Amino acid sequence: ATLYRTRLASPASAVPVLRKAVELAPDDRDMRAMLADGLRIAGELDEAQELLLALVNDYGRRRSPERASAHLQLARVAHAKGQIDEALDQLDTASRMDASNVTILRTLAELANEAGQLPRAEGAYRTLLMAVRRESNPADLEIGPTEVLVELSRIAAARGNDSKANELAESALESIAQNDFEADRVQAKLQEAGDLELLARILDTRLKHVDLAHIRASIYASQAALAQGPEEALTALLEAVKADPGSPAHHATAWQAAKAADKLDGYVSVVEALRFWPESGGPGENMTAMGRSWAVLTALTMAAVPLAT
Repeated sequence: ATLYRTRLASPASAVPVLRKAVELAPDDRDMRAMLADGLRIAGELDEAQELLLALVNDYGRRRSPERASAHLQLARVAHAKGQIDEALDQLDTASRMDASNVTILRTLAELANEAGQLPRAEGAYRTLLMAVRRESNPADLEIGPTEVLVELSRIAAARGNDSKANELAESALESIAQNDFEADRVQAKLQEAGDLELLARILDTRLKHVDLAHIRASIYASQAALAQGPEEALTALLEAVKADPGSPAHHATAWQAAKAADKLDGYVSVVEALRFWPESGGPGENMTAMGRSWAVLTALTMAAVPLAT
């Protein structure tokens, strides 16, 4: 059962094994909780709900994290059954029992937002923000402070409070400067939501605070994807090449963009400049001698393709 649930990420496939395990050890609450989760994913919602209600009853009046987890599972079952109010009530109960549980708070905030209950969602997100800020290792969390601030900004905008929305967006920019580990998730969410203006500001902010060459190059590549035209995109892609000259992928992308924009001379100029970095103290100063040689060789090889056409 553990193999299916963890290594294969298939709780539903573990249901037959878990049923047998619960028959053999009916008092094992962890096993019953795993079975309920598998039943929910398998679509056996009524049986999962019945099992979880019995589990909650076993805990009695104890307000423990374990009981909170059972209420979280009940909320997920209710949501799957379309019982949104019931799901929210279960999440409220869970959050009172385990007030700093990031998963519970996030689920409550997202479901309230989905249901259009914006004040409730805002309250949950604010509690979630305090919880993630208290964590000593926020990078290990499923959601970080920047993501929460972005969601709060959206809610403020949806409620017609533009000044508050802008203030929260500024806070999100300050947060990403300190928590770059969130960047991929934040950027993906903004891209999905079509909030390209804030996405562009996130990228600009990261460039001001990130030093690692390969990350800076990836930021420039992301900026190219947001560019208003081929020339603007090419400018960003050439910056990516200059930031991480040893990356064949950035050279290939820049060359293709230069060819499409009929600006191969611009790409070749950047390639030729790579040879002088060791002497001029440019980006190559942080590369090993072997790394510089590889970067120049890669660049010149790429340059030879357009030069020959």
